[in-house]
Amino acid sequence: MSEAPVGSLPGGTTGATGGSAGAVGRATGAPGGAAPDAVPARRHRRLPPGSRRVVVGLAVGAVSTTLLLLILGTVVTSAFSHPDESWDGTVLRWLAEHRTAVLDWGSATGSALANTQTVVAVGLVAFVALRLWLGRWRESWLIAAAVLGELWIFLVVTAVVERARPDVAQLDAAPPTSSFPSGHTAAAVALYGSLALVIMVRLGAANRHRWWLLVLFAVPVIVGAARLYRGMHFLSDVVCGLLGGALWLAVVMVAFGAVLRPEPIAGEGSASPSRSGSRPPGPGTASREPAAEEFR
Repeated sequence: MSEAPVGSLPGGTTGATGGSAGAVGRATGAPGGAAPDAVPARRHRRLPPGSRRVVVGLAVGAVSTTLLLLILGTVVTSAFSHPDESWDGTVLRWLAEHRTAVLDWGSATGSALANTQTVVAVGLVAFVALRLWLGRWRESWLIAAAVLGELWIFLVVTAVVERARPDVAQLDAAPPTSSFPSGHTAAAVALYGSLALVIMVRLGAANRHRWWLLVLFAVPVIVGAARLYRGMHFLSDVVCGLLGGALWLAVVMVAFGAVLRPEPIAGEGSASPSRSGSRPPGPGTASREPAAEEFR
């Protein structure tokens, strides 16, 4: 009886297995058969979870807010085809007749709170400060979205709705944009309103923070009154500026909905399980990242 050749039957099975492993190794780049010039697969960097929802929400909200202001602008300019002869003009004439040196100075200060230079400077400082304070980007991007989105909406609306400036003595140089709506007022709502809401969400509305919140929320009203006093806008322009700014701010806060969830500030640490009453995840339980990780 002749012996089976080495590598066949029992021994051969082992040899075939070894040969298959070598082939698989060469095909997959595993040790033992790896090609020296094998190129590792590229890892595509994905956007943070939740960022697409934020972008879509902002886009839809910006278009909706713009359309609403365009409708309001059409209604206002049609209803007040001669605004200087309506109650819009009556309010401005009364303010112009009661101007004083003190009010001139105060209105100039109030109007400057929402000048382009002021909004850019305050917005940049807030953008960086919130990142350093909270250790994440979401609140910073919220401020940026509020300010830049309001600017885009304002430029579109003023390019479509044509309304001349009031026919009274104006205390500021009139920009080449339409009187409708008040861009200063809308920008004040977007910037100072978003700052107030972020502070309120992060720190709460406790007594020690209440005064800061009241000041921030009062700035848009101060700016609107200053623009009226200085003869730069009709009352309806200021009211629609407040409305448009508030609507856009609401859109931004809803789009960045995760910001409204109370979470520990970076560096503060989290409560221990014994103090918080929560149990650590058991074996085999997948732990989920906190909401703060969804859009950093």
